[in-house]
Amino acid sequence: MKNLKFTFLFIILTGTLFTQIAYANISISKEKFGKVPDQKTLKAIEIYRYTISSDNITLKVTNLGATVQSIIVPDRNKNQTDVVLGYDNAEGYFNDINSVKTFFGSIPARFANRITNGAFQLNDKKYQLNLVINDQDNVLHPGPLVGLVWDHKIIRKKNKTGVEFSVTTPNTYWGFPGKLEVKIQYLLDNYGNMYIEYRAMSDKDTVINLTNHTYFNLNGQGNEQVTNHILKLYADNFTPCNSKEVPTGKIAPVNTSLNTAFDFRNWKKVGKDINDNKNPQIKYAWGYDINFILNNTFTQPKNSLPELKNNLKPAAKIYSPVTGIQMNLFTTQPGVQFYTGNHLPKTPPIIGKNGEKYSYRSGFAMETQHYPNSPNIPSFPTTTLKKGELFHQESVYNFTINK
Repeated sequence: MKNLKFTFLFIILTGTLFTQIAYANISISKEKFGKVPDQKTLKAIEIYRYTISSDNITLKVTNLGATVQSIIVPDRNKNQTDVVLGYDNAEGYFNDINSVKTFFGSIPARFANRITNGAFQLNDKKYQLNLVINDQDNVLHPGPLVGLVWDHKIIRKKNKTGVEFSVTTPNTYWGFPGKLEVKIQYLLDNYGNMYIEYRAMSDKDTVINLTNHTYFNLNGQGNEQVTNHILKLYADNFTPCNSKEVPTGKIAPVNTSLNTAFDFRNWKKVGKDINDNKNPQIKYAWGYDINFILNNTFTQPKNSLPELKNNLKPAAKIYSPVTGIQMNLFTTQPGVQFYTGNHLPKTPPIIGKNGEKYSYRSGFAMETQHYPNSPNIPSFPTTTLKKGELFHQESVYNFTINK
């Protein structure tokens, strides 16, 4: 115990309770982040933000939607750079949910991504989800968790410290079977690694697809389009979609003459083929918004301590030539949705943190996931979660400098 340092500091400043805990050189502070209406009572409820700081990363997360609000890392000149799009307070996120619906930084839903016609069959029974079809006759991110207020607590593990958020949605929530308990852990270590742990359990057979919907800009949030980023994806194949951006069930290689726009097996500038409207997949999505099938090669970042280390696969490497900041992504999930912010508004822009303006392609998402529409495509990896079984997935984000 002699190497562990605990500090408890309570400060009351202009009515705000501020709590800071230092543990094994990783500090956590908790502060009020604003108020939003409770979805059941409509009464204003206090929202909190945690700031977790290691030697290399400062991570800010809030219990509204279990949302990543900020990730600050040093650039090649040692300037502290926030690489995540978001808002300055809870009210900003609440207003987003009721307007542009970006899902900035959140755990978006019980089932991330699209389900065609908002329906699926499970155990010989058809389930029709909420009839508010919100995406070209499909349902996008059904069973929303983004607007919910999550329970929260500090957690400490070997050489990792962070926050656990938890929420329970009832049986028939948005039409899904089963009361589902979800726990999300955000953790840092002192080696440039951020961990997201996903856990869930249902009291009935159900379907599930949990992901995180953070928008990154490694130039710094609010600084130009991400089309200048350089990307490598560990994916030989992807799942092509129909005109409504739902996978057809087919698997397509990235190295055919038609699909070269999706070939990121070697480093390639994101903007090189992003406007290739001869490719129907690019045309449908106005850029990149597609699920890549990750190769089954297993490894993990150096100096990392993942819980599911034997199941981690490299997913992507991406860096900004402006700042040198590089993000290396590893996951236990079978796919990753690469999205280039094509539906962020061209005008007027979204006003984000510190008054920065977010518009068309000013952020990218790397959503580690199971494939979209999997409940309707038996050949895809199953998204069925059996009663009483544990859903457990993990993603690791490693930040370095590409000089």
